[in-house]
Amino acid sequence: MKNVPLVHAFRGSVCENVHFASTVVCSKTGDIRQMFPGSGEYRVFLRSAAKPFQAFPLYQNLDAKNIPLEEWAVICASHAASQQQLTLVQKVLDRAGVGPEALQCGPHAPADEAMAKMLLCSDMKPTAIHNNCSGKHAGMLLACRLYGWPMETYLEPSHPLQQQILKTIEAYSGTSDIEIGVDGCGAPVFALPLKNIARLFSHLAYLPEFSTLREAMTTYPEIVGDPERIDTQLMKISNGNLIAKVGAEGCLGVGNLQTGEGLAVKMHDGNNEIRDRMMIAILEDLKWLDSEQTQFLWAQPRFSKERSNTQGRSVGHFEMTLPWSLS
Repeated sequence: MKNVPLVHAFRGSVCENVHFASTVVCSKTGDIRQMFPGSGEYRVFLRSAAKPFQAFPLYQNLDAKNIPLEEWAVICASHAASQQQLTLVQKVLDRAGVGPEALQCGPHAPADEAMAKMLLCSDMKPTAIHNNCSGKHAGMLLACRLYGWPMETYLEPSHPLQQQILKTIEAYSGTSDIEIGVDGCGAPVFALPLKNIARLFSHLAYLPEFSTLREAMTTYPEIVGDPERIDTQLMKISNGNLIAKVGAEGCLGVGNLQTGEGLAVKMHDGNNEIRDRMMIAILEDLKWLDSEQTQFLWAQPRFSKERSNTQGRSVGHFEMTLPWSLS
């Protein structure tokens, strides 16, 4: 893999830092359309970008067909633990016939400010339901209930559910060259070449078997993340023409519903703020977003090309380079 500096972070006139990334765009047929040099074989952990595909075995069960779109959205979500999102997670747990204590994702603090404040003021600690992956885990528990699989071991790689998820990733990425690790929430996590992650998001964007999950995510993007996050913003601002899902450590996948193309990005240093800016620049260059849409995103402080300090003063800027290649 060739290391190409893609983002230069300036403080004043001095380049303070550079960031490296890999990117692949694939066609509807799964062929590489363009990429940054050497990106195709770069192995990346999907992290939470895998969630729509981890939901797929549940979706295939006929008894799951009556699940509302909002609940599918939270099953695919890396949520902020807003009250609305937690209510939806509880509804999925109710369908599974279990309580929050069955969740094995572990707790972490809510990203939602109102929920974090409520817990603090009530002198309460976060529980597993506040974990941003609790919707995914609730969906896994529901899948176990509907298929008659054991719930206590649902995170074990050898569990029937996890084996079905792996088969889903293999089938729609086009590769069995997958290494398995443990994600932050305890679930198996998949590392595969970036070109195959782009294929996953191409298939998510246009194959009919993903239609309900696609509709859920693009209809309720605020449930998938939070109002300020890049995947939520992309689905909202594109009016559902893009489907997007972030993963930790600088991973992000996007599918284009109009063309069936897929796009995968990985920041090598795992910087999500830089990843978001890079993604906007890529979507602008690809014309997956028009100038009005990208200008709206650039104008937001968290995505701005300008660097500001805590006084609100401009102290520098970001410059992005897109070295497209076919090799």
